[in-house]
Amino acid sequence: MENYSEVELFVHIGTNKTGSSFLQSSLILNRDFLENNGYYLASSKWDQEMLESKITPGNGHQFAVCLAEENEIKLKEYLSTLLKDARNKNLKRIILSNEILIRLFSNIKILELLKKVCSHFDLQKINFLVIIRNPYEHALSLYKHRAKYGDHCDYSTWFKEDYETLRLFKPFLNHYHLFGINFHFRVYQKNSDFLLKVLYEDFLKCKIPPILPAREVNASLSLNQIRILQHLVEIYPGIETYLYNALMHLPKGDSSENPQLKGYFFTVAKEYFKSYDLCLTQLSELFPLAERGAFMETSSFELSGTLEESQYLLTEAELNVILSSIAQRQKNRFKDKWRLRYRVWRQRNKPVVLNNKLYGGSLR
Repeated sequence: MENYSEVELFVHIGTNKTGSSFLQSSLILNRDFLENNGYYLASSKWDQEMLESKITPGNGHQFAVCLAEENEIKLKEYLSTLLKDARNKNLKRIILSNEILIRLFSNIKILELLKKVCSHFDLQKINFLVIIRNPYEHALSLYKHRAKYGDHCDYSTWFKEDYETLRLFKPFLNHYHLFGINFHFRVYQKNSDFLLKVLYEDFLKCKIPPILPAREVNASLSLNQIRILQHLVEIYPGIETYLYNALMHLPKGDSSENPQLKGYFFTVAKEYFKSYDLCLTQLSELFPLAERGAFMETSSFELSGTLEESQYLLTEAELNVILSSIAQRQKNRFKDKWRLRYRVWRQRNKPVVLNNKLYGGSLR
């Protein structure tokens, strides 16, 4: 067994909706710069997508898969290859990024496995970067992402069933400090310069690299547009295929938002967060003092109203897009109907793997 006590592991582990794609793109664009400064950025099958600033699992995807499967042998093989590749280049600091790792580490067994395998290689210096967003803004951003095709009409139900972030942090806060891992917690800001400073200067302890990725934001529909989409999907099933893309390509000035609807969303969020007061307080204490206020502050939108009081607002451009999407859906209704049936059939009859055995068709 080789000794890697001189190697240091730097892993960006999440959370989601905190600029992960931007940071991963920055890393891959500056691979040569990082190597010249002593850092090894592990390769992955997503390298080209990251170069193009697309959404990817990052170069730490395989690392996350090994941990998720709780496969000690597979994890040892992966880390062995990673460490040897770094040593062959005479590099002693390894960088990985995958935003779902924070979710895995809510399970104490995953951290126990990681520590055990790292000890096998005498890998003692482990650093994790965790970027966390203001819970109100994070919930809103995540909801927009998951409801963009007309799902999740009921905000209260969505929080209880689908918003898992604080539910995962509760157990994480009880055990993350038990394994001698250096966790670096920061509060997200929608500011690319801030994110680069956090990653490079504060976490990696190196200069900010010269090549900056395209400053693109993963755009989303407004709550108002999502509510309209949810309403139309009930009347015209399948319209989301046309309407979502059309709304996404509208210029910002042609899009509408309803402050009252946003206020209602935050009202529901505030009620849900009451059961996580202790968790939120514990989280806030992990951040630099100057960032704690931004994490805990409520939105500037008034926390009031009900869903019934929230009216739909439409710009002329949005109305034209809706009428055009309805026409497209009507024109292709027969084709879409059979395409949907085929997708359902494929889903029901695709091969299933159980206990390493392949079964054709669905399980009844």
